[in-house]
Amino acid sequence: MGQRFTSILLNYPLIGIFCVGCCCINPPISIEIAPVPGEFWSGIPKTVVLPGPLKPLDGEDAAPLAIEQLIDIGLKNNPLTQIAWQAAKAAAYQWKVSQSDLYPRVDFQETLELIHRTFGSQSVGSSSSTLAGTGTNTNTTNINTSSVQGSFNSNQILITDLMASFLLFDAGGRNANIESFRQALIEANWLNNQTLQDVILSIINAYYILLSDQALYEAKLQDLKDAKTNLEAAEHLHAAGIKTKVDVLRAQSDYVNTELQLAQINGNIQTAKGDLATAIGIPANAEFKVAELPTNLKFNKIDIGLDELVEIATDNRPDLAAAHAEYLSKKADIITAVSAGLPTLSVDGDIQHYHYIHNSILDGTVYTGQLFLNVPIFQGFFHVNRARRARALAAEALAQVEEKKSTIFQDVVRSYYSHTTAVETVRFSEEFLKYAQESYDAILSNYKEGVSTILDLLAVQGTLSNARSTRITAKTQWAISLATLAHATGTLGNGTKNCTKMRSIMQVMEKRK
Repeated sequence: MGQRFTSILLNYPLIGIFCVGCCCINPPISIEIAPVPGEFWSGIPKTVVLPGPLKPLDGEDAAPLAIEQLIDIGLKNNPLTQIAWQAAKAAAYQWKVSQSDLYPRVDFQETLELIHRTFGSQSVGSSSSTLAGTGTNTNTTNINTSSVQGSFNSNQILITDLMASFLLFDAGGRNANIESFRQALIEANWLNNQTLQDVILSIINAYYILLSDQALYEAKLQDLKDAKTNLEAAEHLHAAGIKTKVDVLRAQSDYVNTELQLAQINGNIQTAKGDLATAIGIPANAEFKVAELPTNLKFNKIDIGLDELVEIATDNRPDLAAAHAEYLSKKADIITAVSAGLPTLSVDGDIQHYHYIHNSILDGTVYTGQLFLNVPIFQGFFHVNRARRARALAAEALAQVEEKKSTIFQDVVRSYYSHTTAVETVRFSEEFLKYAQESYDAILSNYKEGVSTILDLLAVQGTLSNARSTRITAKTQWAISLATLAHATGTLGNGTKNCTKMRSIMQVMEKRK
């Protein structure tokens, strides 16, 4: 077997140059990461397919985009989803890198050594050059060239070297290091999921704020119409000699102030549209339309209790799962640090073939095998303090898990009561608008008859304007509170089993047809 291998090396001395391609093989990632940017990691193996180029929006002539379409565009296009996915991908390959310690290390080296000798001289000159190979260079200049026999003044030696080494035992440090990087990969996957939920929430918030500003603009147009009615009534009464010029001036100032507010709201619409464009990952000045909300929405309170919501959040929040994975990673680092100060056992082997190009009768092969036992004795308390540091970092990670739980509970409680408040606010805002409209109609009628004053009319018209904006804001806050509550429980866009419990929370998204 040894002669056959030597023959291969001798006949193909540059085989190592071609074997270097083995280092460039791209092994697949066997553990699951999200298949493409913008998709949730579920732990179920899927075929990795990179996304194609996104289709550009068709501008103002395109059909209005519903919320689910905006979310789909945002998850594919938002840079944050790309960053999170690439981070998870890098963590997957780092985990693969750590597994290389489970395999032997094999290096191949070719060395061409040139030897020049002058007979009768006290010195022998030699030089060498490496043709190809990786790993630790073999010191071939220590060959005792004074023992070379033959009628020549110089010679060239081609040294073919195959080296292999393997770690047999290290007190569990190797496996612990692999486990640490595996948990780091799981953490990166959960953080990817959290990023997707954050992006979805930002899109939903921007979408409803844009709709709110558009609705406020329409309401302000109605306010402008009322202000014009007030002005016409004041001018008519002034012309009839019933009211003074002061009424006309006050009505005119109110009309101009309404126009000013209308211009401000229009600016808010453009800003909100730019915010939504940024959230879905397109230029802020892109032209597109968004679909309106259904008119038959029921602004009901969710039928899930606070305790159950907290339980759902504990099971589904990706950032909590990521914090726990980080703790497990730090915990594995303790074993790695402790084992670094314990004995290790390794083995290596080396096959060297010497081919004298001008004197092949001197060719030969050297076989070497070694068993190494390394016992760390003292390194300035390096290993002790390294282990202490690893334990401290693990304790810190565990404390961060508890802190994350507290934050999640706080998020759920705050979101839950924000939602319940929003439900009540919508109900009261409907009544507020109803009575404000009736009051305005009555005062306007009285003013036209000369009974009420212009101050009464402008005051009640201001109340009506406030009621309109309050109703719009209340509905917007209700919609946002649903998405925020889903985000707080970790079920926003998530495909987990507990998502079915949150269907009522996302019902507003599903009534788009």
